[in-house]
Amino acid sequence: ETTKKIYEIQKKTDGGEFKTIAILMGESFPTYSFRDKLNITSGTIEYRVVVSENSVIIGTVSQNLIVL
Repeated sequence: ETTKKIYEIQKKTDGGEFKTIAILMGESFPTYSFRDKLNITSGTIEYRVVVSENSVIIGTVSQNLIVL
């Protein structure tokens, strides 16, 4: 990366509101990782990564997971 980006990991469960669970600061790494310690036994979990640069959101990626 040539600029400093902020990667905000957000999660919502069962149709609730997204809440930030981690913030990763952009560095010169080829990949980033975050492991969520799930504390629910069933339902739907949705994750999204909000990417910002200089306090401006430049992208969002979402993924839905269903926990049975």
